[in-house]
Amino acid sequence: MVHYRNIGEFSDALSRHADEILKDLGPKPLLAVTQMFSALSELDKEGRAHPPRAAGFPQLVAETGIEEAAVRQVLDRFRADDCSFLTPPRFEVKEIGATTRIDVGHEALLRRWEKVSGHGAELGWLRAEQQAGERYRGLLAMADDGATLPAHLVDERLAWWKARPRTAAWAERYGGGFDRVEKLLQVSQWRQRAKRWTFAAAFVGVVATAAVMFWLWQSAEHAQTEADSNRKKRAQRAQCDQECRRSIAGFFQRWRNDGKIHRAIS
Repeated sequence: MVHYRNIGEFSDALSRHADEILKDLGPKPLLAVTQMFSALSELDKEGRAHPPRAAGFPQLVAETGIEEAAVRQVLDRFRADDCSFLTPPRFEVKEIGATTRIDVGHEALLRRWEKVSGHGAELGWLRAEQQAGERYRGLLAMADDGATLPAHLVDERLAWWKARPRTAAWAERYGGGFDRVEKLLQVSQWRQRAKRWTFAAAFVGVVATAAVMFWLWQSAEHAQTEADSNRKKRAQRAQCDQECRRSIAGFFQRWRNDGKIHRAIS
């Protein structure tokens, strides 16, 4: 504690030190760190971090859904001699085993580390975990009632579910029923897809019907145009025949008249 007071404000120094450790680990173990600290504590009704909830190493691995090697790497770094944020410290237990229980070494870490407690608009890991638990309980209630998700919520809930590892051990913190919730999500997705397929089939049907109607209309238009053209041609031929007959009749009429005139002159 004296060390932190010497390097500045206690809470700021604690948060900075934890951030430095997280940075040293690199980006790959970030999910493991998030999952692990979310599993080792929770918020009370007033939004304050509860006293740490110790967990056995196998239970911690099961709740986080992270590979054992990744969990072990994170634990060893946060329980190293230069911080001892987690217990047991390495000088007491060199290698974590199946019977090792993991706990938070400094309760102040849960309240002061901004990644855990949140800062400003950032929820923090514990608040995000609390919201995840509330959402899970809502899904569990729907599953127990035999309901399914509204279609407009299916994609969002599935994206949330797949955003991080979800395990049966984690679900036990919020009422269990992991298989029922998974089935709820699957059935909701199937029904959503069925509705989309039905809509797509109906749309295709409408388009196909419209295409057929258009083809029939085009065919009728073509037939009508062809019929009009044929009528016009027949009328033109009839007119031409009539004019030809008149011309011939006129010719013969003139011929007869010319013959009469010729006889009269003679």
